[in-house]
Amino acid sequence: MNISFYIPGAWFIYHTMEYFLHRFSHNPKSGYIYKIHKKHHTKHYPITDLMSKEYKTDYTYGISDGLLAHGPSTILSICSFYPFMDTTVFIKLSSCILLIAYISDYFHTHIHTRDSWLDKHEWFIKMREIHFNHHKNTSKNFNIIDMNIDKLLKTYK
Repeated sequence: MNISFYIPGAWFIYHTMEYFLHRFSHNPKSGYIYKIHKKHHTKHYPITDLMSKEYKTDYTYGISDGLLAHGPSTILSICSFYPFMDTTVFIKLSSCILLIAYISDYFHTHIHTRDSWLDKHEWFIKMREIHFNHHKNTSKNFNIIDMNIDKLLKTYK
């Protein structure tokens, strides 16, 4: 089956994972994930300074904080599907999920980047406004690209 067949399912799976992992990262009980993500909201992008010339993050052993915080959880979540599907299906679906994760991270980086090449697009400005609302109220707007899970779970503002 053509890989494009997997995109809608991967889209839904990724944005559901993103929602719950991001929400989890705002819970002090999530330990190091909370500590890393809290720096994003307080040190790098506090409410008073939500954009910078270049995206700001910390690195540990050359690995970005975002990857340290969310990479293992994302990989484990994806791997949990393996026992329930054919290997070829798993590889195609996983590839689509990881591609969507990359795209979401790319947009998130540009949301916080001043003078981004994406600033000329009205849809991107709206995405930025929605995400900045999350920085102002961290119990709202957990998704980056697609807010349908936030709307479904009544955390969209």
